[in-house]
Amino acid sequence: MIALNLNTKQIGYEDECVYRGSCRFSYECKSRCGPPEFPHGTLGLCMLSPDGSEYLCCCTPNSKH
Repeated sequence: MIALNLNTKQIGYEDECVYRGSCRFSYECKSRCGPPEFPHGTLGLCMLSPDGSEYLCCCTPNSKH
């Protein structure tokens, strides 16, 4: 059986993703992952959803400097 969550490893923050709407490109997620809901420096990446059905904005803290 193939695990459907392999795609989450591409950014390494799978436990910290907050999904905010569908997307096609990561630049579309920048405004969705910004203030006031998220602090400055939050990463917004377009990635495959956990079930593999669509692409979603994954907002995750940028704590690795």
